[in-house]
Amino acid sequence: GIGACDGVVHAAEHIPANSAVIELTELNFDNFVSRGTWFIKFYAPWCGHCKAMAADWIAVANALKGSVSVGQVDCTT
Repeated sequence: GIGACDGVVHAAEHIPANSAVIELTELNFDNFVSRGTWFIKFYAPWCGHCKAMAADWIAVANALKGSVSVGQVDCTT
């Protein structure tokens, strides 16, 4: 499912609501990435490598919070 927290959309099945990872979509991508520096992961939810990377991606986002924005794009949508 999809939930909102402070105007940022998080895909509940991939990102905990308290994570610094921002789920980027076709609707919000340009608005978000036009500001600041971004580190973006392009992933497929069914990909084993992407799933294995999920916890580390959240850790990177939380570590970089305030200096680099970290997002991810589901390439299957």
